[in-house]
This record gives sequence, structure tokens and C-alpha cells, in this order.
Amino acid sequence: MANGFVLNLLEKNKPLHIRLNSFDSKLTTPKVDLRLGLIQLHESHLSYLWCMIYSFMSLLDFTEKRIAEGQTYIVMTNAPELIETNSIFTWAVSLKREYSNWPANLPSPAGVSQDCDLTNRIFIQAVLYIIYHELGHLSIGHDQYLPLITKQELTEEESQTLKLLESEADNFAFDCLKDVDETEDLILVNVFAASIAHISNLYLITNTADLLQMKHPDLDTRMFNLMNKVQFENEHYKSGMDLIYNIGLSLFINQLSSAYLTEDMSFESFDDILNYLYSCLDIEKTKVHPLKFRA
Repeated sequence: MANGFVLNLLEKNKPLHIRLNSFDSKLTTPKVDLRLGLIQLHESHLSYLWCMIYSFMSLLDFTEKRIAEGQTYIVMTNAPELIETNSIFTWAVSLKREYSNWPANLPSPAGVSQDCDLTNRIFIQAVLYIIYHELGHLSIGHDQYLPLITKQELTEEESQTLKLLESEADNFAFDCLKDVDETEDLILVNVFAASIAHISNLYLITNTADLLQMKHPDLDTRMFNLMNKVQFENEHYKSGMDLIYNIGLSLFINQLSSAYLTEDMSFESFDDILNYLYSCLDIEKTKVHPLKFRA
């Protein structure tokens, strides 16, 4: 699908370039210049993304083993098996503040292990998802909204229009990952890739005010929309996807306020857990000054 849209851009003489910025600085997230047709990625962000995928897949494995042992409330603090995971997660998050070289003692894309192989497989799809998202802006014709995209003060209606553009790009990106003959195994890899790409953005937030977005759908909204795109027949795959969202949201919410997550909580289903986690984020949003729209 993506190849077709690329050809469409070329036929219309629209430029398309992808640049990897590798200068030594704190990470910046991917972006597209709609005038130049330039998609820009940042080396530090790609390092961050790889580490987040490695971390969440490690946490998923840890959680599934505890569930198999009969645990229903899983405490990850100080678990000996997660020392390495905690180290790579901590280093990844540090990249949003300042650049540093990849620590030699931590797993990396060059590592020879099943965990690194799985992370590399998901990472490739996650990077494709990100590129497809930016390509979507170009392919769908969002350049016609450039005057609106560059405005500093928006009306509420204009804000909703820009959020719709981002949702269109998200949908385009996920559709591009699909293969005509893909199996549920491949679908799961794609869902993990796109999901962790979104979940990882939560941990780039430096201020809770960023939970409310002016020009993008809120991060939890984008995650919710993506999560509901696929229904697995394989219960193990469905459980894995549910757990990734549970882990990603729970850890983030615990950073905001540990009071939200306690051992005495009880839920009947994953949907109940997810609704509770989203309600926690909604509570945090109420503490943020409302977005100010131009009258």
C-alpha cells in the first residue's frame, strides 16, 4: 500500500526525502516538512524507541510468568530479573534530557540473544509505522492545511481539524503495515510495534500539561484508537496486547501518583482495568489548566 502512495507522490512531482539526523543532542521526535516533502528522524529517538521496545517486551515476559504462577497483582520494584530492564529503561528516558553514548553493558540492536532478535523485529515495524505516519501527511494531501498547521492560536474547531489530520495519518500508517497474507503472528508484531511507538511517547512527557494536546489527539486517545483496530482470535495474543497496554499505562500512572495503584484493587476483566487506568489519566488532566482557544 505504501509503495502505491509513494508512486503517486512521484507522479505528481511531489518531493519525498527521509533524513536521519545523527548529531549529538537530546532526542527530538519525528517530523515532516510538508513543503519540502522531508521526513526527519533522529538517531537518539530511534535509540530510545529500541530500548522502550526491549523494556516492554521484557516486562511482558516477566508479567506473563507471574500470571502463570497465579499472581494477580504484580510488583515489579526490585525484582532481580528486571535489573537490566530497569537500567536500559532509565538510560532511554535520560535521552530526552541529554545525549549520551549507548552504555556498553546494556543490550543493543547488535546483541546476540532471542530478546534482542525479537526487539529488532518489532523495532523495524515500529520505525516503518512512524515513517508511514509522516508519509500519510504527504500522501493524503495535508499540505493544503499548512496555514492552519503553522498557526499559533487556534479556535476549538481548528484544533479538532488538526486532530483529525493526525488520526488520518495514524490510520494510514497502520494500514500500510498490513500484508495481504499476514498471519496473526505478524499482526501481533505490528500491533506491538505501533502500540509501543505510541506508549513510549508518554514517557517523553516532561510536564503533565502535555497530557492535553492542542494539535494532536491526546496520547491516550491515540492508544485507545489503535488498540481497537484489531481483534485477535488467539486468546494468548489478545492477552499479550492487553498486558502491553496495562503495563505501559500502569507504569506511567505510577510515576504521576503511586496512590492510584494499590494491591487491594480488584477487577472483573481487562476492560475494567483499562477503564480505571484511563480514568486515572482523566483525573490528572483535570489538574491541568484548560486549553485556551481563540474566540
